[in-house]
Amino acid sequence: MSIKILKSFMKKYSYLGQELDNKFDELKAYNKQKEDKQHC
Repeated sequence: MSIKILKSFMKKYSYLGQELDNKFDELKAYNKQKEDKQHC
Protein backbone atom coordinates (compact mmCIF):
# COMPACT_ATOMS: atom_id res chain seq x y z
CA MET A 1 0.00 0.00 0.00
CA SER A 2 1.53 3.27 -1.09
CA ILE A 3 1.63 6.36 1.10
CA LYS A 4 -0.52 8.24 -1.44
CA ILE A 5 -3.35 5.71 -1.18
CA LEU A 6 -3.03 5.63 2.59
CA LYS A 7 -3.22 9.42 2.81
CA SER A 8 -6.32 9.65 0.60
CA PHE A 9 -7.90 6.87 2.64
CA MET A 10 -7.16 8.70 5.88
CA LYS A 11 -8.62 11.90 4.47
CA LYS A 12 -11.77 10.10 3.39
CA TYR A 13 -12.02 8.33 6.73
CA SER A 14 -11.62 11.49 8.80
CA TYR A 15 -14.21 13.18 6.58
CA LEU A 16 -16.65 10.32 7.20
CA GLY A 17 -15.88 10.44 10.90
CA GLN A 18 -16.68 14.13 10.96
CA GLU A 19 -19.93 13.57 9.08
CA LEU A 20 -20.92 10.94 11.64
CA ASP A 21 -20.08 13.29 14.49
CA ASN A 22 -22.22 16.01 12.93
CA LYS A 23 -25.14 13.64 12.40
CA PHE A 24 -24.82 12.38 15.98
CA ASP A 25 -24.84 15.95 17.33
CA GLU A 26 -27.90 16.77 15.23
CA LEU A 27 -29.64 13.67 16.54
CA LYS A 28 -28.85 14.55 20.16
CA ALA A 29 -30.09 18.11 19.66
CA TYR A 30 -33.25 16.81 17.98
CA ASN A 31 -33.97 14.36 20.81
CA LYS A 32 -33.40 17.10 23.37
CA GLN A 33 -35.88 19.35 21.54
CA LYS A 34 -38.49 16.57 21.52
CA GLU A 35 -38.05 16.01 25.26
CA ASP A 36 -38.35 19.73 25.95
CA LYS A 37 -41.59 19.88 23.97
CA GLN A 38 -43.03 16.94 25.92
CA HIS A 39 -42.34 18.69 29.23
CA CYS A 40 -44.37 21.76 28.22
